[in-house]
Amino acid sequence: MKKISINYFNEQMVKGKNAGNKARSDCSKILKKFGYDDVHIFVSKTNWIRTVISLAKTSFLIKRNSNVIIQYPLSKTSCISSFIINVCKIKQCQLSFLIHDLDSLRNIGHLSRMEICFLQKADNLIVHNDKMCNLLKPYIPNTHFFILQAFDYLVNQSIENCIFDDIVVYAGNFKKSKFLESVQDWGIKVNLYGVQTSNLNILCGNNVKYQGVFQPDDLSVIKGSWGLVWDGISAMTCDGMYGKYLKYNAPHKLSLYIAAKLPIIIWDQAAEADFIINNKLGIVIHSLYEIKDMLANISQEEYLILKKNVAIYSERLKKGENLTDILNNLLFLKTIHN
Repeated sequence: MKKISINYFNEQMVKGKNAGNKARSDCSKILKKFGYDDVHIFVSKTNWIRTVISLAKTSFLIKRNSNVIIQYPLSKTSCISSFIINVCKIKQCQLSFLIHDLDSLRNIGHLSRMEICFLQKADNLIVHNDKMCNLLKPYIPNTHFFILQAFDYLVNQSIENCIFDDIVVYAGNFKKSKFLESVQDWGIKVNLYGVQTSNLNILCGNNVKYQGVFQPDDLSVIKGSWGLVWDGISAMTCDGMYGKYLKYNAPHKLSLYIAAKLPIIIWDQAAEADFIINNKLGIVIHSLYEIKDMLANISQEEYLILKKNVAIYSERLKKGENLTDILNNLLFLKTIHN
């Protein structure tokens, strides 16, 4: 049986300007290593002729009864996803979605009818965590669910161990991260990594330093002792659409920090909070104003235990073992059904 993985690319990815493509790129590499043919659809709002040609080629490459994994969603254009999903169903393919984002949940706060309709067509869903699984199951009761827990993060380099300190790292989109507006009031040292924005002069100063951007495959430049997973408009709790999305999402920055061997600081209501606590990979907080006192009460011995656990899990992510385990389980499921 032919095995195919389907992803998309656009002009920005071709030019190498989109560091956010790291998760999809790593998944493609793991799938390819597992024997999946890597098929990429070109998607462009300005070059529809090339997009249509790319769709036609992809539909030709999808052979009847293939085992297809779609990296979901296929771009922000719903008609692209709809077309490819329908081609797979017409050709009676075994269809699995590897979910990167649930766009309607992230952008409007609930699952849209269209998104539910797409997801219902999958035979298997690879979801981020138990919270996302529990959200989707009532809508899609006949689908097999597989829990990824954290995205793999492929890097070959060895990461130097960080020193025991109270420097918190935040890597992300400063424009979207409205909670950073109060960063000067948290009473902690923060290193910021991301694309420079006009509000950096307001954010930085005293203990808050801008450290620039880095290539996603080079984590050696990250300096600090903790990685912060937070989102939304408030420092008191994760609020707003992006903040509440953390109740279901496994942010890729979580994997980045673990790959960089940084213990995690995460919102206590985040979907990944139990994973962090149960595996002793960091600490949970309700408010960003709690960080100062919590770090002051953590001994060097306690920190080193967290650091050791993070280093062990880091190797798992760097080898692509989370997705590989799921692919083995998918193969086993297919075998027993045959």
